[in-house]
Amino acid sequence: MSPGRSAVSGFVLLVLALQAVPVARELGGARETLWPLASWGLFRHSSHPPVAAIRVRLYAVRPDGLVRVRSGDAGMDRFTFRDRYARAIAAGDPAAARELARRLSARWRAPVPAIVLERTAFRISGNSLLSAPAARRIVYGSLPALAGPGER
Repeated sequence: MSPGRSAVSGFVLLVLALQAVPVARELGGARETLWPLASWGLFRHSSHPPVAAIRVRLYAVRPDGLVRVRSGDAGMDRFTFRDRYARAIAAGDPAAARELARRLSARWRAPVPAIVLERTAFRISGNSLLSAPAARRIVYGSLPALAGPGER
């Protein structure tokens, strides 16, 4: 075997042998949370129950009532929609809400005078919901008198 291949083989064996380090440390009592080549790094941001979760939903105000806005309504994939609109509006950016309302008005060919952000906080432990969700709505824009009886 050539010296170059021996060096590469030795390096590969060293990297594989280093995978035993987090296992040995955990057996010794230290909790391993960060190791670049093992799965322990997946759990470094985990938390113990109960876990607090927040659900954010966007609604558009239309003449027939509130309509839940999804990424397809805005004509984009869900990751772009989440980054451009949902996160920005949840952070309190009224410009993002105005831009989304303009975009929806053009796509639906119906006026969208306001965007409503609904934020629901949950506390979850295991398979059970510890606290009942309390939804809070924030309106971005002007609310006209709605012709419809409610949400759809």
